[in-house]
Amino acid sequence: MTAELPSKTKIRKCGEMVRASRYDPDFWNESFSPVEELVEARRVVNLYRRAHQLPMTKVRNGLASMVSTIGADPVLAQTLKRTPRIIRKLHRSVGSSSGTTSLDRLEDIGGVRVIVPDQDHVTRLADRINSIWQVRRERDYVVQPQPSGYWARHIVVVRDDRFVEIQLRTPWEQSWADAVEAADSRLNLTLKDGDGPESMRRYFASLRRNCALASWAIQWTPIQSERFLRLANELFSKATTRNREDSMSQSLVHFLLVYSFDEQRLIHQDEFTDTKLAVAAYEDTEAQYRNSADIDRFEVVLVGADSIQTVMRTHGHYFKDADEAMFADLLASH
Repeated sequence: MTAELPSKTKIRKCGEMVRASRYDPDFWNESFSPVEELVEARRVVNLYRRAHQLPMTKVRNGLASMVSTIGADPVLAQTLKRTPRIIRKLHRSVGSSSGTTSLDRLEDIGGVRVIVPDQDHVTRLADRINSIWQVRRERDYVVQPQPSGYWARHIVVVRDDRFVEIQLRTPWEQSWADAVEAADSRLNLTLKDGDGPESMRRYFASLRRNCALASWAIQWTPIQSERFLRLANELFSKATTRNREDSMSQSLVHFLLVYSFDEQRLIHQDEFTDTKLAVAAYEDTEAQYRNSADIDRFEVVLVGADSIQTVMRTHGHYFKDADEAMFADLLASH
C-alpha cells in the first residue's frame, strides 16, 4: 500500500531542510543537532519522489501509443530524477531572479524522453500531446536554444496531480546531449546545468550548430564531416563494441545502473520487470552509496525502457564504448 503524502507545506519544508543540510554551512552548528528532523525530511523527499513513478509510467505508455500513431518507432525511456540532483536543483534556484523553487513546484522529478526521426515528427507528437493531455508548460529550445547549446522540445504535463516532463528529441539532439553527459561524467563537470569551463561551453554550443545543420539535411563537405568526427573523438574513447537494436518490445523493464566517475564506466547493472522490486533495489543501492564517504564518485540511476538497447540510445553517456560508433553512424547517414 502506498504511503499517504503529507501536506504541500510539509513537503516544501522538508525539501528546504534537506537542501540546507547539504549546502548551507550554518545548518550544522553546535547549538542545534537536527538529526531526527533531517531523517524525517529525507523520508518525505523520497516519498514525494516515489509518488511520481506511476504517473510517469502512465505518460510513457501513452506516448508509446502516440508515437506509433504518427508512424515512428517508439524509442522511449522514463527516469525519476535522482535525489542529489533534485536537491542541487533546489539550491541553484536560491537567490535567482525568478525566485526560489520549492520541492512541490519542481516539474521534472518524473521525466520521459522520446526520440523521433525529425522535427516534423516532433511537431506532430507535440500537437497530439497538447490536444489530449493537460499541459502545464512548454519550452521550445529548438527555436531558442539555451546558452549552453541545449536544444530539444520540453512539454510538462499533469498526470494524477503530478508534473511529468516530456523531452522530445531527434537523434541529433540526443547525440548532442549524450556528448555533454559523457563530458560531465568523465571530467566531473556540470555542463548540462550550464556550468563548466568557458572553452567547453563554447565547444558544445558550436557542436550544437553543426548538428542542427545536419538535422536540416544541409550537405556537409568531406572536410566538415572529418572535422566534426575529429572533434568528437577528442572527448570520447574509441568504441570496442557496437550495439544495434534488432527488435522492439513494448514491455517496460527497469534497469538499475551504477556508474563510477573514477573508472568512467558502469560498475553494476541489473534489470527488473517488477516496478516495486526495482524501486526497492534502487533505494537500497542509492542509500548504500549515499551513506559512504565516496558519494560524489558514483551515480546510481533507475531507467525504465523496453530494452537495454533503448537505454543505450536515450542515456548513451553511461555506455562510453558506443560513443564513437554512434557519431560514426550519424555522420554516415548524412
